[in-house]
Amino acid sequence: MATTQRMLIDATRSDETRVAIVREKELLDFDFESVSKKSVKVIYI
Repeated sequence: MATTQRMLIDATRSDETRVAIVREKELLDFDFESVSKKSVKVIYI
């Protein structure tokens, strides 16, 4: 049975965007972009 990976994007705040990659209940990767840090990783799907 294949496991499902999901990309979760939280852009509810105007000054910050958060991106997480999860498999089942395991966090695989997390990054964020804010007004002081502008470097969200490039993620290939």
